[in-house]
Amino acid sequence: MWIPFEELPAHARVWIYQANRPLSAAEKQTVQDHLEIRIRSWDSHGNAMIGSSRLLHDRFVVIAADETQQAPSGCSIDQSVGWLRELGNELGVDFFDRSVAFLREERLESVPLNALKKHVELGTIHPQTVVFNHAIGSKAQLDTAWQTAAKDSWLARYFVASKLPV
Repeated sequence: MWIPFEELPAHARVWIYQANRPLSAAEKQTVQDHLEIRIRSWDSHGNAMIGSSRLLHDRFVVIAADETQQAPSGCSIDQSVGWLRELGNELGVDFFDRSVAFLREERLESVPLNALKKHVELGTIHPQTVVFNHAIGSKAQLDTAWQTAAKDSWLARYFVASKLPV
């Protein structure tokens, strides 16, 4: 069952998918329409789930479920992954992009994981750079911990290794 994202409780579980490029207005509408249709009939072991989705920064797709009504099963989570694979094929977008996304001068940028160390050394990414932490698990964390300083994320080890002050 679909509900507006704002109506989900703070403890609702979230999954974040990162597109490898910004989505156009038409693509964002396609994604939102596709997900709303799928979430309306989303279930776990035959029991309806309450969920929603949201698009952020033209690159991130957030799917959420209220686990108090019906906990998602492995199959229902796999089903949601399938939705993003289907959309990706339709739109020519990789929603499973593993690059590090960050804000620089209010603009969203990303660097591949294998180039991360170089960008830290160059100062493109520094301890105060706002990065996106996709490892969060709840809607509340989406609001409070998704965007965080690089030094407060898993990237902190790069600053220690490069002896940059945190």
